[in-house]
Amino acid sequence: MNRTMSKLLLASVCALAFATAALAADEFTVVHTFKGGSVDGDNPHSALTPDGLGNFYGTTANGGHKACYEGCGTVFRIATDGTLTLLHSFTGGDDGNSPFGGVILASDGSLYGTATGGGVGQNGTVYRITPDGTLKVVYAFAGGDDGSGPGYKIAMDKKSNIYGITTFGGHYSAGTVYKINAQGKEIQLHAFAENQTDGGEPTGGVIIDKAGNLFGTTPWGGSNSGTIFKVTP
Repeated sequence: MNRTMSKLLLASVCALAFATAALAADEFTVVHTFKGGSVDGDNPHSALTPDGLGNFYGTTANGGHKACYEGCGTVFRIATDGTLTLLHSFTGGDDGNSPFGGVILASDGSLYGTATGGGVGQNGTVYRITPDGTLKVVYAFAGGDDGSGPGYKIAMDKKSNIYGITTFGGHYSAGTVYKINAQGKEIQLHAFAENQTDGGEPTGGVIIDKAGNLFGTTPWGGSNSGTIFKVTP
């Protein structure tokens, strides 16, 4: 290969690298930049939930109502053009605070989610936001055997039963897997012991498969490095 060919090859490689970088830059767009406080919320931890119509729903763990130190958190809707609408700003009272886990969308258009704290017992809530924007508490945790700190991803089956985890509480104070039926009754499916093989203090929420099995993770317990668990129907 002569010197001219080498220069042409080098120029081609540089041009390709530049084009690839430019393409990558063009493919990335910031849809919304959170301003914090009561304007639009702060710290959106969870994944977004699409509605199939071009809108996405999510939560911020902080911001919103100033009753809490850094704000009690929000539920929002954002369109693909970047228009963000606050659907609820948590007060830290009966409605809850710090919704880390995002929301799920039910067949009737209602949103369901969890708040880590707040509620009647200040141990977290499961809430529903109806299509007209009204928030209703489905269940408020007491912090005993029913668990405490449920603010992570939930799942729903075809019968409208809700499934989730609490990071604390339960019989061994190491978290629970729970079910809330359509009537709002909480049923404990498993209480983690942490010092046993099942794990402890789950934080990742749960997913549900077609057979009704629940899957989730714990960061502690097992062989001291956490577990992946399955709960059958």
